[in-house]
Amino acid sequence: MIKYNLLLLLLVVLTTTIILLVNGKFHDRKIFVSKYASKTKSVTLNHLETIQKQLREKAIHSLRSLPSDVQSELVKAAEVAFTSEKYPVKTAIEYLEFSRNGNRKHYENKVTAHQQRINTLVVGNLLDHSANHTSSNKYVDEIVNGIWSLMEESTWCWPAHLSGLQGSHDHLAAPGHLAIDLGAGEIAKFVAWVRLLMAEKFDHVSKAINRRIDHELRQRIFEGFLKTNYGWEGMGGHHSVNNWNIWVNGNILKAALLTLKDMTLFDAVLNKTLYSTDYFLDGYGEDGGCDEGPAYWRHAGGRLIEYLEALEHIFPGAKQYFSGVKLLKLIGEYSYKMHIQDHWFVNFADSNPMLTYPPPLIAMYGKLFNGKGLPFVA
Repeated sequence: MIKYNLLLLLLVVLTTTIILLVNGKFHDRKIFVSKYASKTKSVTLNHLETIQKQLREKAIHSLRSLPSDVQSELVKAAEVAFTSEKYPVKTAIEYLEFSRNGNRKHYENKVTAHQQRINTLVVGNLLDHSANHTSSNKYVDEIVNGIWSLMEESTWCWPAHLSGLQGSHDHLAAPGHLAIDLGAGEIAKFVAWVRLLMAEKFDHVSKAINRRIDHELRQRIFEGFLKTNYGWEGMGGHHSVNNWNIWVNGNILKAALLTLKDMTLFDAVLNKTLYSTDYFLDGYGEDGGCDEGPAYWRHAGGRLIEYLEALEHIFPGAKQYFSGVKLLKLIGEYSYKMHIQDHWFVNFADSNPMLTYPPPLIAMYGKLFNGKGLPFVA
């Protein structure tokens, strides 16, 4: 029995080693850089403003094209958020809970609730319109309150990440140190969307609101991204990166796409994301598999398709190039190749066996490859 167990252990170690050697190999593919790094300076302000206008119009049109009963429910939800809910108070002691007892949810749940209330009110504002489709001002002040309080926060980072990114043992944000993690990237994209949809309404309240949003995005996100090479970027050399890379890069690029008018800054941000996301793809094996398990595909391959969509806006016709890159297709196919039945998936690493992928991500991959080879799994 002892010999059998030793043999089994040796087999497991050998198999794991082989997998790491095969999948751990770094591939210098330059999928994005080779195609687009030389073209970033050709993106004009007129083109960028056209994209912003189109994305705004598309978002509003999509909302107002929903079935009337769905629109009514969304307006009712906004009314409840407006009359019966308040923005949660996030405290320093709650932020410190992660360092004290490992609880990160008390603070992060409030972050989510804060954004959800803003989102509900923005949707309600866009749908609560008159016959000539002019939206009302009913929820605007409360939306301003929510956005302005986000601008006042010391950090947008999640509690579990801050001390490592600050390079210190302090678990509260150091003055002037504006780190970028998954949480900061999520808020940046969220705030950028709200600004795009509500800019005119904000200006009617105060010209300072949009200027403050632009200032915080520039200082916290865009300039911070350009000045600092975080480990998740992969910019320090050929080393493996995880899903943080594509998740944060995608959010930063989307925030830049939705808000920037400074073309020098936009070019620099776009260019760095191209190099950084290439490192993300260079860490993939030839089979396009997600080494962190199928649960992580949503925030790895799933975030990649959002990044590709942003590049398609910036470089019209990019879809044709992407659809010809085999690795990108394989990364998408992983989502169904790991699927067993219903909500059950092949699980390994720390992945949960029961999953539900967001339908839009699956649909976006199917659309990119003309619906070939990517069944709907949701």
